[in-house]
Amino acid sequence: MLSLQEEYLESAKRSRQGLVNASRKRLTLWGLNNAQIDWLEKQGKAQDYVPLFAPNDGVVIQKNIVAGAAFSQGQTLLQIADLSSLWIETFAYEQDLPLIEPGMSASVRLTNIPGDEFTATVMQVDPFLGENTRTARVRLQVVNVDGKLKPGLFAQATLQSDFGEMLLIPKDAVLVSGEKRIVFKDIGEGRLKPVTVRTGYSDDEYVVVRKGLQEGDRIVTSGNFLIAAESKLKAGVDQW
Repeated sequence: MLSLQEEYLESAKRSRQGLVNASRKRLTLWGLNNAQIDWLEKQGKAQDYVPLFAPNDGVVIQKNIVAGAAFSQGQTLLQIADLSSLWIETFAYEQDLPLIEPGMSASVRLTNIPGDEFTATVMQVDPFLGENTRTARVRLQVVNVDGKLKPGLFAQATLQSDFGEMLLIPKDAVLVSGEKRIVFKDIGEGRLKPVTVRTGYSDDEYVVVRKGLQEGDRIVTSGNFLIAAESKLKAGVDQW
């Protein structure tokens, strides 16, 4: 290896391009890459030790060797990760998956940085569901140039989808009765009428009504369980 280095450096000094290319090729066949050969040329003389350059900038997250230790071909010596851009792994239920597409923006909150929000981008949605959880993994990408985000932290991601114009009612206005969804409609003169509705997506406050109500209908938005119990006692039958 020393003689090959000296041969390459001598050819480079004499500016003989044919010999330089041949010497460089021989060093490459002995395992040196272009970065190591360029480094050797800057040193100007043959070296007993040649540095191993990492292919990318990053942070050493795993170290499997110490000075003086022996290693075999194919053994991983160091593991380096670029932490300037991180993955956030979240999970979405199957009914929400049609709303999630790659490229969507997400708002992310972290447990160790209360009050701060970060913007992430949906990069991938797994094409399969977990058999037990009925969820699919959604991978988000977030920029971490300043290093505030640490691998292993818990995060809460919020995604927003544009539904267009839909009829919404308070979530507490819906009474669940088996497979039915009941809303009490005000028909005037202090009378209420139970109406079966078909609901859609919902959040913590509102639920979409797809069928059973129209815009402008007056409904009861609280106390539905009391109304249901009183109505059933008076009727004496399970009329819903």
